[in-house]
Amino acid sequence: MSGGSGVRDALWEKLIGIGIDKASFYTRISNTAIQRMSVLLEKPVPDVVVLMLTYKDETVKDAMDVFEEIKDIPTNYFGFKDIGLPVEAMNILKDNMKNAGKKTFLKVVRYSEKEVLESAELAVNVGFDYLMGTVYGDSIWDVIDKKIKYMPFCGKVYDHPSVLGGSVDEIVEDVKRIERKGIPIRTRLPCF
Repeated sequence: MSGGSGVRDALWEKLIGIGIDKASFYTRISNTAIQRMSVLLEKPVPDVVVLMLTYKDETVKDAMDVFEEIKDIPTNYFGFKDIGLPVEAMNILKDNMKNAGKKTFLKVVRYSEKEVLESAELAVNVGFDYLMGTVYGDSIWDVIDKKIKYMPFCGKVYDHPSVLGGSVDEIVEDVKRIERKGIPIRTRLPCF
């Protein structure tokens, strides 16, 4: 789940009840906030946190420097967007993350089948561990096969940055539809 800030308690209960077990908060957590969180917790950041090096729905320009400053934060998941860095820089940043022992996420906001397949090819070619985002379509498996894990949008998603529309029941039904396709329930919900 991406963008969980401001989600009502009742919706969290329903989301957890249907199996959502990953949540990403904030577009960009400042270095100070991350360091303070580690101190306060006095233990590793839970694996439900994916630290995205993004701001205003694109990868921050200084993502490599930011990652170097925060890579020792005790979380296993880091990622960034398909917007903001050239592919060569994406490769370097992804490699730096993997060399630090992190799982890597490419987050995309794409809706047409052509765009979804382009995003999947980018995620596979760069070598990410996870592709997050895009509207689910069966054709994506022709590209990603079992090379990477996939966490599509579910619900009625539109716009950029993504907006989640529809009722809770409609969202839950779409999660179930995607799950019936064999996608693990780690499907992500954009909640902005």
